[in-house]
Amino acid sequence: MLNLTYHESDFGLKASWTFSSTSHGKGPVDGIGAAVKSRATRYLLSGTTHNAFLSSEEFFEYTKTANDHFVMKGDLEPNRTIETFYIKAIDIQNVLKRTLERR
Repeated sequence: MLNLTYHESDFGLKASWTFSSTSHGKGPVDGIGAAVKSRATRYLLSGTTHNAFLSSEEFFEYTKTANDHFVMKGDLEPNRTIETFYIKAIDIQNVLKRTLERR
């Protein structure tokens, strides 16, 4: 919780943390996460062991290509594609050392 109070000064972005039960209206981001995981699960269940993701990078690459299409809003106007990003562990460790370990 301490890091959350410093988030804006550390990263220049305001942040908040909402605590709620699983699947109880946290917002569109949770729906996007569910859609990405559901698509990956269907892919894995429809294939063989060769389809298995053996690393986080493989899951990211699959997600990037499998979700590279426009989703439709309720009024049938195209919306943005689902964008995925991969952050390497070394980048996270660098932020930890540079910013958070001081606390």
